[in-house]
Amino acid sequence: MKLPGSAGIPAGESRSGPNPTSPAGMPALPGVSLLFSSIVVPVQARAIYRQTLFSISRFVLGVITSDQNQFIQKARKVLTGQRRAYPNLCAVEGVKVAQEALDADVAFDLVLFSEVLAANPQGLVLLQELERRAVQHLKISPPLMVSLSEVAAHQGVLALVHRPLWPDVATGAISNPWLVMLIGIQDPGNAGTILRTCEAVGITEVLACQGTVDLFNAKCIRASMGSVFRVPLQAHWSLERTLAFLKRNSIRLIGAGARQGTPYAEADLTGPLALAFGGEGGGLPKEVRRAADELVCIPMAAPVDSLNVATSAAILLYEARRQRLSGTRSE
Repeated sequence: MKLPGSAGIPAGESRSGPNPTSPAGMPALPGVSLLFSSIVVPVQARAIYRQTLFSISRFVLGVITSDQNQFIQKARKVLTGQRRAYPNLCAVEGVKVAQEALDADVAFDLVLFSEVLAANPQGLVLLQELERRAVQHLKISPPLMVSLSEVAAHQGVLALVHRPLWPDVATGAISNPWLVMLIGIQDPGNAGTILRTCEAVGITEVLACQGTVDLFNAKCIRASMGSVFRVPLQAHWSLERTLAFLKRNSIRLIGAGARQGTPYAEADLTGPLALAFGGEGGGLPKEVRRAADELVCIPMAAPVDSLNVATSAAILLYEARRQRLSGTRSE
């Protein structure tokens, strides 16, 4: 790809020179000096290094150093939630989560990486897989990566990927649907943790109603550890649409987290079911409480009167899983 600038290199970028000191006697190649210089490659990563070094040297023509670069600007817009500019993209940070997205066959738009990635054997594997799949991956300077990263100790990789699109819930094809409703949950860490638990217990689908944080927020993606790419979900449904959908399909609605209600272990959590979890502050809205077939609570010893919503969700979801597998309630 030839961009405007001296010798085909865009303004704000520089071409790496030859690397005379490749680690462990590895071959020196032009264009990759900054990637592996001053890095001791672990013995177990040398085979990967040999394969990856030659392949990425064909691709990485320079190092992006300017904050005004078009790819950096694009990444910032996605990171800051400017969905009008790139409505179908989300940002993935970290080696493990990026690999989880690859394994889930999520479509990648762009990957930005720094020399930090090469110090991680799993990072080398990731680079090799990106090359194999012909994913556009561009090297950026360490200061730029620090400015883009949302974590204290970044791993040198930031990917822009397409949000998965799931068809509307088709309960007719599912004999015993088990849904989760998220209503007004604002903390992305809580939302991501709940998504991870939903995948662990085998939820059919997640319905994120209006007022809930964007489930493809970068922090939510990290908290879900990639579950957001695998759990079927519908985002930004209205309460009216969701409640009508449940009634039309004869799905029982259980409201969770009420201070008063049936102790969760005594409630029937089998059969077609939707578990509703409300926001961290206000809990479930009145419309949901009125529409619920049953409200359940988690008994607690005084003086504790509430739990984090992600903790409450984990308790109730695993009790529901136990009942649905055994067909019995707790004694």
